[in-house]
Amino acid sequence: MLRTFDVHHTTSCLGGTRLVVVGDSVARQLYYSTVKKVLPNASTEGDRHSDIHFQDPVSDTTLEFYWDPVLNSTKIQALLSGSSDRVPGHGVQRPSVFVVGTGLWFLRYSEWSGGIERWKQVMNDLVHRVDDPRLEPLAERLFISPISAVNTEKLSEERLDTILPKDIREMNSFLKDAVKESSISVPFVWNKMTRTAASETNDGLHYGPAVMSVEADILLNSVCNNKLPKVAPMSATCCYEYPQNRWFQTLMLAVFLVWLPVGYIVQSRNRQHPISALFPSLAVIRPLAVIAAAVVYMYYADRTSLFAKGNKTLSLTSFTSLLVLSVLAGFMTLKRSDKDQAALSRDQTDEWKGWMQIVILIYHYIGVSGVSAIYNPVRMLVASYLFMTGFGHFVFYYKKADFGFSRVAAILTRLNLVTLLLTYTMNTNYLAYYFAPLVSFFYLVIYGMMYIGHSHNHKPLFIVSKILITAVTTASVISTPSVLEKTFELLQFVFGVHWSAKEWRFRLQLSGSCL
Repeated sequence: MLRTFDVHHTTSCLGGTRLVVVGDSVARQLYYSTVKKVLPNASTEGDRHSDIHFQDPVSDTTLEFYWDPVLNSTKIQALLSGSSDRVPGHGVQRPSVFVVGTGLWFLRYSEWSGGIERWKQVMNDLVHRVDDPRLEPLAERLFISPISAVNTEKLSEERLDTILPKDIREMNSFLKDAVKESSISVPFVWNKMTRTAASETNDGLHYGPAVMSVEADILLNSVCNNKLPKVAPMSATCCYEYPQNRWFQTLMLAVFLVWLPVGYIVQSRNRQHPISALFPSLAVIRPLAVIAAAVVYMYYADRTSLFAKGNKTLSLTSFTSLLVLSVLAGFMTLKRSDKDQAALSRDQTDEWKGWMQIVILIYHYIGVSGVSAIYNPVRMLVASYLFMTGFGHFVFYYKKADFGFSRVAAILTRLNLVTLLLTYTMNTNYLAYYFAPLVSFFYLVIYGMMYIGHSHNHKPLFIVSKILITAVTTASVISTPSVLEKTFELLQFVFGVHWSAKEWRFRLQLSGSCL
């Protein structure tokens, strides 16, 4: 998955370093697109065939472009020869990123540039000299841009006669072989992008900002993704090494992949063996194994490179199709109740909560939160789910008055078991799985409300008063500034957890009014 770089991400990676681009007008486009990631208001006007220099005073990021479409200027030759002037530009700091983009001028002006054969020689010299251990490294990361595909329908007659697609394919094939054993990177995906973006060019050669901005993102993903903090959610996995497991992640995986299978074997074959005391019964192991399998699958799918990753693509057709399939599946499994049910009975609310979960799952899977016509109803579904859950707990305590610890522990375990296992296995934040914390929070609110003075809960005036007082108190705690902040600061000091009071307040206010 590709990260779209903004000023914060770009300067966090490139701050205090130099980025150097050398080459032709296509390389200059890439340079300007990268500059825009650091300085969004930077001007792209000026002499087209000259060197360019930008510096961000805030992050101390330096971005330099050197015009040399055939790599034959004295400055660039000095760089390639490994002389004392090897690093061109301002100061002596070695660039963190160096990009060479050339090739089209060798085709367009083959008479004086030397054509393809001269370009091949230049590329060979560049590869050999960059990887020469006797020379200081040119940069931390060196890239050679592939030769961009052209749109022959839009090329001028002069360019159409000299810049031939077969020559571009030959040059890119040569480049692929030349860097096979080299430390140089060649992002051939840029070439694939230009081949499929015919409408994004006016002259058949230079592509618009939409394409070039993505090319800059690919460059920055390759350079920066391993430098930026690796925190969940893992929304950028391009050119990315997954972080090493923390000790508790390894422990959780050991429990799921070693302890549970061993326990199943022991309890299945020899329950009388002394070692069986280390494991629960099969009645407990079997459901635990189901949960463990789901958590382990999610770990390997999201925290390793075992499965390919992809960005969510908004598709109303896919969203609608999945909803229709869910409705059809629901109609195919209809069954009548044995007896008439009261309003908001257990069977009714369980069924409603079930299809709500399906809708919410499809909503998150497709990623349609940007569509207000879908976002708002789904938010109502979440709030309704919370209401029905809270209503069920209220009815139970109103009728049964069972406030024992065993029931509280059982409910909180049921609500949070998978969430807690995911939190430790995936090394994420408990509040990131906001639904379980929300349901748990309001369950405890209802439990506290019903427990206080529970011997008088049968009195209508008393119970209504408790509901109103609880509603006002809860709303005040949620909305009053610093209450949640101070609570979370205390939790951080005592338990070392880092929870966002702002995010938690947003979640509570978004859905809490229904309770």
